[in-house]
Amino acid sequence: MTKQAGPLYKLSRTQDSLCFFWVCWLTYFCTYLGRLNFSASMAEIITAEGFSKSALGMVGSGLFFAYGIGQLVSGVLGDILNPKRLVFCGITISSFMNLGMGFATSPGMMVALWSVNGLAQAMVWSPMVRIFSDRMTHDQCVKTCVNMATTTPAGTLCAFLLCTVVISLSNWRMVFYITGGFMLLISLLWLAGMTRLEHLLEKHGIVETESFSPAPAPEEKKSGVSFGKVFLVSGLVLISAAALLHGILKDGVVTWTPTYLTEIFHIDAVFSIAVTMIVPIVNLLGVYLANFLNRRFFHSEIITSAFFFALTVVSLLVLNFWGTYSMILSLILLSVTSSAMLAINTMVVNLVPLRYQKLGKVSTVTGILNSLTYVGSAISIYGIGVLSEQFGWTATQYAWLGIALLGLLACIFVKRPWDRFCRNPMRAFSSSQNG
Repeated sequence: MTKQAGPLYKLSRTQDSLCFFWVCWLTYFCTYLGRLNFSASMAEIITAEGFSKSALGMVGSGLFFAYGIGQLVSGVLGDILNPKRLVFCGITISSFMNLGMGFATSPGMMVALWSVNGLAQAMVWSPMVRIFSDRMTHDQCVKTCVNMATTTPAGTLCAFLLCTVVISLSNWRMVFYITGGFMLLISLLWLAGMTRLEHLLEKHGIVETESFSPAPAPEEKKSGVSFGKVFLVSGLVLISAAALLHGILKDGVVTWTPTYLTEIFHIDAVFSIAVTMIVPIVNLLGVYLANFLNRRFFHSEIITSAFFFALTVVSLLVLNFWGTYSMILSLILLSVTSSAMLAINTMVVNLVPLRYQKLGKVSTVTGILNSLTYVGSAISIYGIGVLSEQFGWTATQYAWLGIALLGLLACIFVKRPWDRFCRNPMRAFSSSQNG
C-alpha cells in the first residue's frame, strides 16, 4: 500500500470490506489495551507498590507526550511510506514494551518503557486512516471512521475488565504479560490480513481515478495553494486547540476516575476499577449519538463538537455542586463527560481530516490533531495527579470545567471559517488572499 502514481484499487466486494474492517478494528482495539491497561491498573499499583500519584502520573504523561510527538512524525510518514509496515512495526514494538512493564520495579523504569510504548503506538492510527482513504470510497471511508471510534469504548471496557479479573486472581504485573502477548499475535494477524487483502484487491477491486490520491489535484497545483496557508484559512488552528482541550478531558477523566472514587467515597481500589467499567459502556453511546446528530441536524463536525462541549459544561457544573453527595451520581456525570469527549474525538480526529483528501494530507492532518489530543492527555494525566494532591478534587473539577468552556469557545469562533472552507476550499483561500 505504498504511494502509487496510478489509480488505487478500491474495495468492492462485501466480504472483502468486512474482512478489511475487522482486521483494522482488532488491530486498533489492541492499542487501547496496550496503553489503558496502565491507567486501569494505576489505583492497584499505588496500593501495592506505594508509589505516589504524581510519580505514576509521570508514567502516563510519558506515554501521551511521546504518543503526541510521534503522531506528528507518523502523520507525515503515513503519507510517504508504506502504511501497512508502519502499523505492523508500531504494534510489535508496543507489545514488547508491555511485556517489559511486567518486570518494571520503579517509576523511572516505567516512564522509559511507557514513553517508548507511546512512540510505537503513534505509528498506528494516522497510517491506518491513510489506508482507509486509499482503499475505500468516500461513503465507505466516513462510515468506517465512525465505526472505528467504537474501539475506544470497547478497548477501555476490556482494559478495565481485564485488570479487574487479573488483579483479583493474580497481580498487576500479569496484566502487562497478557496484554503484550495478545498484541504480538495481533501484529501477525495485521501483516497476514493486509497482505491477503492486497492480493484480493488486485483481482476484485474497483479502480477510481478520482479519490483520495496522495498527490494534490491539478487545479490545486496550479493555484499555488500551500498546505500551511490552508491550515490557517480552514480554521485548523482553532480546531487544533479544541483537539488539545478535549484530549485533556478525554483521557484524564477516565484515567483518574477509579482514584477519584477511591479517595472521595473511600471504596476498595479493585471495586473502583470495576464500577468504572460503566464509563466505556456509556462512551459507546457518544460515538453514535455524535454521528446521528451530525448527519441529521448539525451537518458540521464543528457544531456537533460545540454541542458536546456544552453538554460537558453542564455535566461538570452538576458534578461540582452535587457530585460528592452520591457515588452513583458522580459516576454518571463522569460517564457523560467521557462520552461527550469521545463524541468530539469522533468529529475532530476521525472526520475532520477527511476534508483534506484532495490535498493528499489525510494522514498529516490526522497526525496533527491526534498529536494534540494526546499532548492534552499527557498534560492531564500528570496535571490531575499534582492538582488533586496539592489542592484537592474540588479544584480539579473546576479546572475540568474551565477546559470545557475553552473548548466550547474554540468551536464557536472557528465555525465560520470552517464552514466557508468546507463549502469551497479554493474560494475560501482566494477570499483570504483578497482580504
